[in-house]
Amino acid sequence: MKKLQMVFPYLFIIFIFLTLAGCAEKNESERKGIEGKPIEFGEKNKGTGYVITKQCDIPKNDLATILDNRIILAKREEDGWNVISVNRTDGSVISEEKLSSESFDGYLTPSGRESAYLLLRASDDARSTNIYLINGDEGISRIGDIELSDIPKSPELPFAENIVTTNDGVTYAWYKVNVLAKDTGLERFKNAEDHIHYDTNRIYVIDKNGRVKGFAHEPERIVMSGTNGKDFWMLGQGEKSWFLEKVDAECNLSERQEAVGASFLGDVQSGQYQFDGNELYYVRDNSVWKYYPATGANEMIMNLANFGMTRDDVKCFQVMQEGFCFVIGNGEGGAYYEIAQGETNRELLTVSGVGFGNCPELQDAVAEFNRIQENYQVELVDYLG
Repeated sequence: MKKLQMVFPYLFIIFIFLTLAGCAEKNESERKGIEGKPIEFGEKNKGTGYVITKQCDIPKNDLATILDNRIILAKREEDGWNVISVNRTDGSVISEEKLSSESFDGYLTPSGRESAYLLLRASDDARSTNIYLINGDEGISRIGDIELSDIPKSPELPFAENIVTTNDGVTYAWYKVNVLAKDTGLERFKNAEDHIHYDTNRIYVIDKNGRVKGFAHEPERIVMSGTNGKDFWMLGQGEKSWFLEKVDAECNLSERQEAVGASFLGDVQSGQYQFDGNELYYVRDNSVWKYYPATGANEMIMNLANFGMTRDDVKCFQVMQEGFCFVIGNGEGGAYYEIAQGETNRELLTVSGVGFGNCPELQDAVAEFNRIQENYQVELVDYLG
């Protein structure tokens, strides 16, 4: 058995070589093979990189968000949503509560350090959204609704893209709404025909008592949003350039600032970024990246496959002072990870190359290997990062 364990990593290396050959052939126009030393046997990690510092199983979920001392999960079932509160320390279930709902559309996000908002469409064909507050041990309460009945009939029903709460208790709910192009206020659509629709944005401002104060209108494409604790920030794509813009508690839009080199952000998925107007952490090409909109600086932090994850697994993640935490979910179940600088006893097998993000087969194989191996860890190092 011991000999078999020793041989297994080498068999996996052969598989990696074959996979890399296939990737190189598929992406010949982008990459002429693998540069550098394709395989290096590393010494045992002595604390020079990121390692998994906590890992536990959690229930299956469709929605997830991470709070200070617990994880909130929501699972869609035939007769509604099952909302589960889970301990971040060991994954044990703290509480469960069922919400009767006909809606298949839901959105879950923190409303502070110890509570979360769950947004559900009132019904599958409704233009209103029910807002629920999940407040620790106090359970779930419905605190209000957002009505969008004034939006003309359109091919798509509006639903929230993001909702955040600032330190003073003001909540911002960002909706994409599909309206007649000529009603957006954009110069290029002023003569558009009546059958042409366009996605525009409303940012509803809700005071700490749950009262909707009004909304700000941003006609251009918004890709992501977040808060620095004071204001609601958006990162969007204008007709000529990408931009930063904020909304204050009085529904006012600020002047736009240029977001340098942001064109690559178009395919970042909801729940896979954290943005405060100054820094953006996001998941792309199966890696966690950090981007500074003011300067265009962009750096790769880690490859998820090195820790047994793929981009499709990630439900949400959060930046901690010392690292990152992730909630993942797939057909097999759910899990919670904390990753920080630390030390591991597993021997590293380093695979160096170019453009690993273009090879999902390799990413999946490395992630699967790292999930099941206790003595070895394959580490992908991408020179493009």
